[in-house]
Amino acid sequence: MAPALGWASARILSAFGFTVIANLSPSVAQGMYLLDRNVRSAERGQLVAFPPHNAAARYGFERGWMKPGSLYIKRVGAVAGDTVCVNVEVTIATPTTPGHPATFTRVGAVSATDHTGVPLPHALQGCNRVTAGHIFPVGDGLANSYDGRYYGFVPVTLIAGRITPIWTQAQPDGADHE
Repeated sequence: MAPALGWASARILSAFGFTVIANLSPSVAQGMYLLDRNVRSAERGQLVAFPPHNAAARYGFERGWMKPGSLYIKRVGAVAGDTVCVNVEVTIATPTTPGHPATFTRVGAVSATDHTGVPLPHALQGCNRVTAGHIFPVGDGLANSYDGRYYGFVPVTLIAGRITPIWTQAQPDGADHE
């Protein structure tokens, strides 16, 4: 009886544009999430899901960090008009009201290689303004998350939906890029 209720619930959720997904990547807290396909916009701080959009993003699948067909789940770290600086670390400058200084957020270090010594792609170098219709995704659960610091900006049109945690567990220490 319980499995039938589970399938029925999943079908009802799906009919309204929702999907329950499991996240096993440590780039955000591991656990169960609700994917709301009705919300495809992106606001700073929001969790979103999206497919790999360029060769650098597909690299995560090639290295086996993600399973084929799965979506990246990342937090929107920067939106159009923000400036992202990528050097040995990533810093995001967010504009404030005119006449006031921008706020700065340190995202984390940029690795030259993964834990096995294989070079990582770097789509962005220096300071870049996020263009209209794009976001800069960050994995906030892992210092060396495989995120926008390696594959760059993501078109908002590729966002599969907003992600809401249902149940999550604590992050493991020492996990590799994801």
